Amino acid sequence: MIEADSGAILRMPDIGSDQNYLAIHISLSFALQRYFETVMAPVPGVLVFDQISRPYFPTSGEDEDETEIAGREEDEDVQAMRKHIDFLFRETARRSGLQVLLIEHAYFADDPRYVAATRERWTRASGRALIPLDWPTRDDV
Repeated sequence: MIEADSGAILRMPDIGSDQNYLAIHISLSFALQRYFETVMAPVPGVLVFDQISRPYFPTSGEDEDETEIAGREEDEDVQAMRKHIDFLFRETARRSGLQVLLIEHAYFADDPRYVAATRERWTRASGRALIPLDWPTRDDV
């Protein structure tokens, strides 16, 4: 990263928190897609993000299920996560031919855009998973 005012080159440890890393990762991903579109590069218009909520809702080390967010008082982590979700929807709507796939534990049940865009909810209650639970496994694993 290059600091705007000073022109200093910043190393990742200088940038700060996981939240900063996430913001840079998302914005750079969209910027690259915009660039590829501008130069008509043969790059698929697809972005895949996995658990962007991790900096805001860290796991406790156990196998956690989906976190539903709706109708509760929101702390700064939930508010920050909502800003990321808003950005994803805004930027995706601005572009034709761009698909964004978000694999996420946080579920914003009170956001109609989020609910409408959700294609699958893999929860313990549903018994469904990204990788089917009945897939064969090796004995040595």
